[in-house]
Order: sequence, then structure tokens, then C-alpha cells
Amino acid sequence: MESENKKQYDYSNHSDQIGLGIEYPTEPGAKKLYAVGCYSAEDWEYIHEILMRDGTLEDNIPCHCIECVDSKEHSPTRAVYLLDDEEAKELRNHPRVQYVHENFESYPQKYKAPPEELKFSALRNYRYDTPTKQYRNWFDNNQLPESPNSSDLNRSGYQLLRCVNKENPWYTGLSTGSNQILEDRIQYYGDGSDVDVIVGDEGFWIGHVEFQSNATGKGPTNYIGGNVLKDGFSPSATSGTCDLLDLVLDAPYYIDPEWFESSPSTRLITRWDGTKVPVESVARSWWGDSSQRSVGFSTIGVVGVTTNYTRVSCLGSNTARPTNGTDHGTDCAANTFGRTQGWAFNCNKWVINAYGNNGSDIEQYFNIMKLFHLYKPINPKYGTKDPTISSNSWGYRSTSHRTNGFYFHRVGLNTENIGIGTSYTTSALPGFLNFVGIYGDGNRMKGEHLPNSYVSAGEELINAGVIFVAAAGNSNQKQVDSSHPDYNNFWSIVGGDLGLSGLALPNGQISGTTNFSSQDNTSKRITTSGSSGTVTSITNSLLGAGSLTSSTVPTVGNNDDGYWTLNLPFSIQFVGLSTNVIYPGTNTYLTFGEGSTIYSGISFSNPNLYKILISAADNSCQRLYYGAEGVAPNRTYRIRYEGNGSISGTLGSPGMVYEAVFYENIPNQIDIHIGVNNRYTSGLGSESSFYDSTHFEFGVEAYNSTNRRGFPQQLGKFIGTDGNVVYPVINIGALDDSFDPNGNERKVNYSDMGNEIDCYAPADGTLTAQATSGTHTRADLYPGLTVTPYDGKFGGTSSACPVACGLIATKLQYNRDWTWEDVRNWLKTEVNDANTDEFYVGTESITATDSNWVDVNSLEGGRPIVIWDALTGNEPRAYSLTISGGLRLSGVRLQ
Repeated sequence: MESENKKQYDYSNHSDQIGLGIEYPTEPGAKKLYAVGCYSAEDWEYIHEILMRDGTLEDNIPCHCIECVDSKEHSPTRAVYLLDDEEAKELRNHPRVQYVHENFESYPQKYKAPPEELKFSALRNYRYDTPTKQYRNWFDNNQLPESPNSSDLNRSGYQLLRCVNKENPWYTGLSTGSNQILEDRIQYYGDGSDVDVIVGDEGFWIGHVEFQSNATGKGPTNYIGGNVLKDGFSPSATSGTCDLLDLVLDAPYYIDPEWFESSPSTRLITRWDGTKVPVESVARSWWGDSSQRSVGFSTIGVVGVTTNYTRVSCLGSNTARPTNGTDHGTDCAANTFGRTQGWAFNCNKWVINAYGNNGSDIEQYFNIMKLFHLYKPINPKYGTKDPTISSNSWGYRSTSHRTNGFYFHRVGLNTENIGIGTSYTTSALPGFLNFVGIYGDGNRMKGEHLPNSYVSAGEELINAGVIFVAAAGNSNQKQVDSSHPDYNNFWSIVGGDLGLSGLALPNGQISGTTNFSSQDNTSKRITTSGSSGTVTSITNSLLGAGSLTSSTVPTVGNNDDGYWTLNLPFSIQFVGLSTNVIYPGTNTYLTFGEGSTIYSGISFSNPNLYKILISAADNSCQRLYYGAEGVAPNRTYRIRYEGNGSISGTLGSPGMVYEAVFYENIPNQIDIHIGVNNRYTSGLGSESSFYDSTHFEFGVEAYNSTNRRGFPQQLGKFIGTDGNVVYPVINIGALDDSFDPNGNERKVNYSDMGNEIDCYAPADGTLTAQATSGTHTRADLYPGLTVTPYDGKFGGTSSACPVACGLIATKLQYNRDWTWEDVRNWLKTEVNDANTDEFYVGTESITATDSNWVDVNSLEGGRPIVIWDALTGNEPRAYSLTISGGLRLSGVRLQ
């Protein structure tokens, strides 16, 4: 607040003396600019007036007049005066004076702190006390020694150093820049502490030295080691040296210690590393039998686990590798939270054999992970459960698209999602299909899965709060959001006659209707009025034969070309025609007014009758069920057609089944429910529906989509408030370890791309722990290890996913309430795009045969987001300040 009393004083302008940069007086007795502060405005006025007098006798006040250089009209209690050191010392003792010191701003050479030392910033640690080797593109250049020495302790691939900053430290502007072996201490903000990180994969060798806290070389300076089942967790708990725990075999003790402590001698054992863990059979029973738990967990639901899920098979030890004989899970674990190879080296480290030999299987994995997240203990440090994030380097796909067929690329689908396609052959695929899967996935690609129990279980765990990170895929497949023109692209097979499905008057298709799907397990509701009608999809609901009457001989003709005449006990209406007689034909059309045996040239005007066509063609019917059901006036009349998509079939083994339901109380409504349709599966035509075009991936049905997310990337899919599809899974693409000819970083040729990739991470050629034998031995060991540990090359989006998951876990460490939305927002806004002067983006392909499809390093319109250790704003703060006289405050945390 400005002092009114100060306004009465009129001083000369001494800005040249007050301003920064004046020379600091050094001669004895020299006058200097001193800041004088008083306790109150009244005190300042008193002191100022006395200082202005000449000859005062008051104690602690100079006896001669003192010059005021800056009265600081804006301040009521302070001003700047010319004093020598003795005068300042004397004045400092006056009871009304709070302080007297040299004026800081007048002598910056003495008092101005370096800006980089003074500012508040997040505390960034060094991973190591001394630089360690960081390898990139090492495999192609044979740079890794087969017999390492101490200089190779704590070595890593480029998954760490590349992600420290936005800039690529290997960039030199030359394609050979990726070959450098860099040495660095590796800076980081977080280490994943108090975050549960789950790697869901196949087998893991948890006895590898990468996961041991008692290894030579130790690891990061701040590395803690061990696992959550340590001394103090529970009365019987003992600390072990292995960092990893298994979600199936060890998590029950973490969730429900009371159950295991009630009989520790029969329910707990000491693992090879010293950790007290559940007896395998007891752990499996805890998941699968609600009576084998504490009462508090008896109603959370059960999950069956195979008895083949054992430590020997899935985990190994210090003396044996896991017997299921795979590397993949070990690679992923190392890239996620390995002591020397992963970002989240201090997280709570969990693994589960989700899909490998003797594993839990996918749905059980989802269920177990959900229950773990919901019922694990509260961390007393925070009063909340630790966040859960999972790494998933696996996915479903197939080669079904590589056949003769039709492609539908930006064709524009009608209300029934039907489009007109363009034919292609296996030897002449269009570019957008031809380059899919050819580099890293055996010509395979993924499709969006239809609703099933796997999809539901995944949705449940995401809704429960698990952050699900997934490998985008190694198919070089463009994945786009629902607002993109490529979202509804698909393909269909060819090889047979689909027949015709739709509603028709005698002379043509009914106004307002379109062709509808006759795929397996689909249903349509037909409503007509006047000369128009509508067709809408409804839930498929076949009722079977029930108490209906059976007939194997048509009223007219034969089982190949004939029809039945059926009299209904009530009238119905079809496009204005009122009747109580229907004529189901063997060639899968229903006619009204009269029947027909026509089998060739079937169209909307042939036969020349009112009709519903249901995959109509030269089919055959071996049996028809019919009859009324219910009580008037709410009766229904139902027919069940059992036939075949050819001129003959076997009674009791139908290849085509449909049911038609007519309603007494809604006479203009007819429901058609299709069961199986081998006329459909024998081939599709150029006119096909997106949602009727499906294939199978490892036995699970998927749409023939070409540019949507597949499984599991699609998990949790929902429609947002803006009408667009939202995918909660964090979708990770893969970086190439080598550069383009201009020295630019790029996505690797096999990685999926497009605007549905959330970010790219180091992937191709990372250096990770191996479960099986190899050639690149480790420089570190630990007591009791009798199996040689190796490092090796790891690639694919399988490598990118765990790198990103581990780094995201370090962000959850300081943002414990983050959801997948927060993670995605951080990636988009803080991690943001890489410098396109140093990263190759490419040109998006627009047409199905665009020449740009040959560019397999193009991002196809996606953003060049390369994950790095960007701040979130909630990291611990630190500052460093040097003060005259040698006092230095450094590394102080402010939280």
C-alpha cells in the first residue's frame, strides 16, 4: 500500500545510483547504498526525519544528515540511503529499525543469483553415478560383446536414453548416426514407486539377473529392489531378492493375507529367492473356490485357473528357466520394469502368463487383473490403493483378407451399412491391402471383434480403473478414428451367389427400403405401410421347433423348387395387402397372394408377387415348421425354415435356417431371425454390408474391417458425447532403430500407424533380458544363479508397448488418480509431436491404390508423437540457490 506521508517529501532523481550495474565500492569508509526497513509506517517516518537532521544526539543514529537515494513512495516502511559500514552497523541497532543491508538490486555482481540456479523446477535424478553404455542399432552392426566386462554393467538399449528428452540424442543428420554407442547417466523424474505394473504375456524367467536386487552392478543409484511381500507386510512375510511376483500364484497373499496367515505352515512356502509366497495349489484354489478365502472376499466372484499354471512352467527360478520355453514375456518384463532396461525400476512388479502354454487364458487374465485392482490393499502412505497399469504385447489377427474378393474403400455406406465394392484377386491386391502384414506379421492383419465375453471382460477391467496399454500391431495397418473417411473400409470374400435379400412389390423393391443382410445370427424387423416400408436390425432370437407342426413335403412342387400354403388364424398386412395366407418358398422367399416355384432369375420383380426375399436363390428346403403361439388377441404365427444353399440337403442337418414371426396385435410387423446361412458363407458379392462381412481370428469372429482397431486395442470402445467412437486403450506404435537416408528417425516398416496410434516408442532392436539361451552374456550375476543369463535383440510393437507402459507408470507415481484420459491428454499436449525436421512423417494415402502405400515408413496422417519423460506438473519440485557468504541450498524437494 502506498504511504500518504511519503508524498510530502521531494527528492531528486537518483535512478543512476539505484539502477543495476553500478560499481561496488571497495575503499575503506566508502558510502554504499543501503536498504533500511522499519517495523511500521510510523517507525519509518520517525527514522527518516531523524536521518535527515544534522547534529542529532539520538542513540544509534548518525549525527550528520544522511542522504535518502530512493524513498520508495510505493512502500510505507522502507527506503534506500547512502551510508558507510559503521553508520549502517549503528543504525541496525535502533529499536525502530527492522533491518539494514546493502541494497541487493544496486550490486548485482554480488547478489544476483544465476537464473538456472534460482528457479523452481522438478527434481530430476540421475539413474547412475557414472555414465553407462546405451546401444542403438547394435545388432546389425555387431556391437555387443559376447564376453562383456565391468564396462558393460548396467548397459541398455535405446529404450532409456531416447526417452529422456523430446530430442533424439542419436541425431546427427546422417543415416549412420544410429550406430553410435552413447554413454550417459540417464536422467529421470520418476521410477514407478507405489504403482502396480502388470505385464500380461506368456512365460517369464523371473530368475534372470535383470530382476534380482542382489546382483553385481546393483543397478540404478536409487533402486530399491525386492517386492511387496516383504518383511512387515504380514506376520509371516520375508523379504526376497527377486523383484517379480506372479498375479495368479502370489497376488492372493497380497490381497487376502488373513487367509494365508490363518494356517501359514500349510498355505505359505519360501520361494527360492527368500520371498514367502502361497503354495501353488492354495493360490489357484483362492481364485477358483470362494470357500478358500477369508469371509471378506467370499462374494467377489471366482476365476478358474488350470492346474498346469505352475512356477516351474511359467516362471522358472535361479536354477532353471521356465519349461514353457519362451522369451517374449521376459523381454516385455525387462522393457517395462527391468533393473537396467526398464523405466519403472521401482514399481510393484507383477507378471502373468495370460496366453502362453499352461497360462490362464485371456478372459481369466482380464478377470484376475480386474479383481486384483479392485481388492488389493490400501497403501497407508497415501490412504488409497496404488494405481494399476498393464502392458499387453499381443493381439489377434489373420490372413483371411488375402483371397479373391471385393474391397470397400471410402465407398460411403447406406443406412444398412451396405456398399458397392471393387473386385480384387490374391495376385493383385490393392495397395491398402497389399502392404499389410508383409514385413512383420506373416501377411496378417486385424479386424474389430464382434461382441463376446473377451471383449466384455476387457471393458469391465478398464471401467474398473485399470490403465490398459497395448501394442498397436506389426501389420503396417492404418488405424483411424471414427471421423476419418477410412474408418468403415472393409473387404468381403467372393466365390458364391449370396442371393437377394429385401422387400418387394410385384414390380420392384419397396420404397424406403434397401437390401438387408442375411448373415448368420442376424435379425430384421419389417414394418410396412401403404406402398412403403422400413427394415431395422433387432436382437437375434431363434426359438427353435418347439411345439410347431413339422412338414417335409411342400404343398406345391418339391423340396428344391416348391412352396407351402399356410393359413394364419388372424389377418396380417404387407404393403397394404391384407391377407391371412402366406406362401413360404423353398428358394427362401415368402410371398403373399399366391405362391411361386421360380428358382432362376430371382429379382425384386421376379416372381411377380408381393414378397420378402431372404438370401433368395436356387436353394432347397428339407423341412418347414409352422403354427400359432400364444393367446388371442396377442397371438403370433411362426415358421421355421430348415434348408440348404443348394438344390438339395440333408434332413436334420440344415445349412440355412430362418424363422419368420407374424403378430396378431401388430399386423403390419414381421420379424425375420436368421440362424445359419451357408448361402452367405459360400461367398459375398460386390454389394456387401460392413457388419455382415466377418472372418475368424483364432476361432473368434471379427469384422472384415481394415482400418479400425482390433483386439485387444478396441477394448472399452464407446460412443463419446460428440458422437465419435472413443477407445480407452493406450495404443503404442514402434520406432525403427535405424534412420532414413537423411538421418531422420522414423516408424519401423512393420508398425501400425494412423491417427489412432497414441504414441511411438523405441522398439526395433531394443536390448532386453532373454529367457532362453543366446550369445550375448551378461556382465552381472548373483549368488546361487546356476543358469547363464543372456541379453538379446527384441523388436516389434511388442517391444514398444512395455517401454511406453513403464514410462507412463512413472507418471502415475505422481498422479495417482489419473485415468486413461489423463494419460492420453499428457501424450497429446505435453509429450506432443517430435521435431519433423528430424522425424520422417510421409504423405497420407487417399485412395485404395494410392502409390504412397508403398511407403511403409509413413505415419499415414498420424501424429509423430514419440513418448519421452515430459513433465506432468505434479512431480516433486526442487531448487538450488547460492547466497553470498557460501551458503548453498540445493536439491530441496517441494511437494
